[in-house]
Amino acid sequence: MTKLYRLHYSERDDDPAGVAYFPGERPRGLFKPSGVRMLKWKPVRLELRDGAYADRLASNECFRVFSAKLRAIVEEGRGPRDVLQWLPVTVVDGSGEERPYFCLHFPVDFPEIVDYGNCTYYKGDIIKHVYSAKGLEGHNVVTPPNCYGIDLCVSPQIRRMILDARCTNVSFSKAPVTQQDT
Repeated sequence: MTKLYRLHYSERDDDPAGVAYFPGERPRGLFKPSGVRMLKWKPVRLELRDGAYADRLASNECFRVFSAKLRAIVEEGRGPRDVLQWLPVTVVDGSGEERPYFCLHFPVDFPEIVDYGNCTYYKGDIIKHVYSAKGLEGHNVVTPPNCYGIDLCVSPQIRRMILDARCTNVSFSKAPVTQQDT
């Protein structure tokens, strides 16, 4: 794959998506970094605050919170090497309306997707990932290895599907991809 897009939250003023908050104190060990399968996930309730329901919700816990619509698109477009785990959550708004959502988790890391020689580092940590075209072969949705955060990149195919479906609270930017070996 020679092109890759970071999936961001919308920054448009006319897209007033809320934030899914974990109520109270989060239990220790609730979420694992990428590369670790979540075996004992118990669905949690998140509270929607500061806006409306959207296809992608920000979270105070750095969960990748997707609607069923956005999940279906990612599932349809996933590549043959993509390994995804969808963890069910319930989001409830201030009026008590509940909706099912899913946290996207990556239970298997693929270090070969990163071109480590071209990444930007600060004090030994990568602060800007650069991806390898060769390492991305067979992938359409990826996150950097050992990622706790919300980093998420998709192929041009999935990007087009998301745009065509008019999913809310999403935007994209190009992610750097090199043609070198990893």
